[in-house]
Amino acid sequence: MHPKYLQPKFWILIGILLILGATGAVMLFTTTPLGLGLGNDSVAYIAGARSLLAGNGYSRIWLYDQKPITHFPPFFSLVLAIIGFTGIDPLTGANGLVIFLYALNTILVGLCAWEIAQVWQESQPGVWAILASVLL
Repeated sequence: MHPKYLQPKFWILIGILLILGATGAVMLFTTTPLGLGLGNDSVAYIAGARSLLAGNGYSRIWLYDQKPITHFPPFFSLVLAIIGFTGIDPLTGANGLVIFLYALNTILVGLCAWEIAQVWQESQPGVWAILASVLL
């Protein structure tokens, strides 16, 4: 294990980032109880996941012809379909997944900023990099 991960300030940073990530997730959940706004892309991904769950492949189930979806990458729909196998509707699963990824992104950006600050340890830009990334 690298010595910097043994420092107490690293574990304090991890704690702070976990609290910030959890706070952001709770705020996102409470301000969007029905999920984030849906647009054309969202409908395509959720319908693609429902199509996978129905056994129709990655196809356009919202249209009469049900041709394969060729202009949206399938990974998000595949993840939603995997969530759907647990019995959770893909629309609800998408909301939970987005909230989880928001919190994870907050934590990872904070860790990246901490790594940058270690390079600039003796200068003020390192401190500003951490503050800017956490506050964004």
